[in-house]
Amino acid sequence: MIIKTRYSYYLAIILIAFFVVISASSVWQKSTTWDEPFHLTAGVTQLQTGDPRLSFDHPPLARIIAAIKFM
Repeated sequence: MIIKTRYSYYLAIILIAFFVVISASSVWQKSTTWDEPFHLTAGVTQLQTGDPRLSFDHPPLARIIAAIKFM
């Protein structure tokens, strides 16, 4: 019984370590999309100047909410 518990413990540690490695590698590979900095810039510009002409492709609410933390 002790041997099965010990193997289960080691298996759990290995699986958790594997999950951490896979998760960390996905953060580096899938961090931001290519247009997120543009949307943040458009949101900050709209908050500072009130001029929404930098980007008309989406409604401005999401950009403004995302840009609030940069103000």
